Amino acid sequence: MVPVPGTSYAEYLATPEATGAITMPMHRVARDDLGRSVVPPDVAREIFFPDCAAVDSERAIERLTPTRRRPSLSFARWTAGRTCRRRTCS
Repeated sequence: MVPVPGTSYAEYLATPEATGAITMPMHRVARDDLGRSVVPPDVAREIFFPDCAAVDSERAIERLTPTRRRPSLSFARWTAGRTCRRRTCS
């Protein structure tokens, strides 16, 4: 998924372009004491690393950290010098 400038991921998921987008099965994600998402290893293997060798996915899973909800609601920022197809980017 390439972020659309000025659009949150949640907004993107509501568009026709997002049909078929891979999303996290939130009913399979745990929450820690601070309310952050904690992806269990079996879910991470299935969603994040389905085509990786077991040794690589296990190494990556060990590095996962809890994530607060805010990132999916944040707006994408476009850096200078990049181009995009839908909108004028600076």
